[in-house]
Amino acid sequence: IQVLDTDLGEYLDWDIDMTLSAGSKIRASLLAPRQPTPPPAPAADAPEVPAPPLGDVLIIQEGLSPTLDPRKYMFPATPKDLVHNLSKVKTRKDLRPDLRFRIVEWLCFDLFRYTLYPGKLYEKAAQQLVLRHKVLADAIGSGYGSWHFALKYKCKYERAKFENDGEVASNKQKFGKKPSSQDAANGSESAKRVCRQPEKLEAPSEDEHSIQGHIRSMQKEMCKALPNMEKVQDGMSRTFSARRQWIAMEHPSVQEILSRYPALEGAEEIFREVERLGGDPPVETIVAVAEKQIDTLLNVAAKKADKSTFEMLEKAEACDTEGQKLMTTLAFLLLLPRTVRERPDAFLKDTA
Repeated sequence: IQVLDTDLGEYLDWDIDMTLSAGSKIRASLLAPRQPTPPPAPAADAPEVPAPPLGDVLIIQEGLSPTLDPRKYMFPATPKDLVHNLSKVKTRKDLRPDLRFRIVEWLCFDLFRYTLYPGKLYEKAAQQLVLRHKVLADAIGSGYGSWHFALKYKCKYERAKFENDGEVASNKQKFGKKPSSQDAANGSESAKRVCRQPEKLEAPSEDEHSIQGHIRSMQKEMCKALPNMEKVQDGMSRTFSARRQWIAMEHPSVQEILSRYPALEGAEEIFREVERLGGDPPVETIVAVAEKQIDTLLNVAAKKADKSTFEMLEKAEACDTEGQKLMTTLAFLLLLPRTVRERPDAFLKDTA
């Protein structure tokens, strides 16, 4: 039995709590008595149904979804989150790294719907991306070069995750690098690299053309306000043999040497040149001579020594070993010019 609900305008099932008033409308939804449902038959009485043969059963195996035809590539619709974020990008400089990564990831997995090795589709996808979203265009080149290489790198990275499965494994076995027969016999895939001894390899020889190139490069570098001394030192080392041969054969003047190799005007480079010749480091040599000859020098030029020389020697006595060497060397260099009637600052200059 159902009763009309005047508020809803529909018949609802009547229950005990519902109150009927004068004018209420009711209807009988089921006049015939409900037939009781017979209880289920016992399992023992149920007829046994023979199982169908295995050959008649359709077995559906789960596999990869069919790929699209790469020859009919169509640029996908831009996801809503990218459309929203790209609407905030006014210039190429405003593109955030995370948004760029999201774009590359989206296109990468879309290309995988066609093939795991997109090939020419990289360029097509990058070109279509820039045509549809001009704010993403590169400032130089074709406008989509950076997107092209980003897609190639991303797809290669993703393929590496399943390189031992399916098409990737097949291509790796077919086109991948194979160890040589000798390496395979030794059980090593990099036998040549293991046997190589870089420390015994000779430095690459320099011909006349490369020597002249190094000289011009060093001359140009030394004309700068802040020359790159690492580059100059490399050039001086590469031209050392040619420089010694040139000096031995032509006996150039000091001015000619400095004109050709302006780096030799610096004291540090002169010290390095001495070391290239196989001699001891000049500073260590001067310190050793000063310690050995300071007493002799004092006897020769004691009357010509100034007050600062003796002050340094007094300070040296209160210093540690390294300090004594330094102060003794400074006193030696201050006193040495006196023996040849030179000014005290001939060998040392106050740079303070």
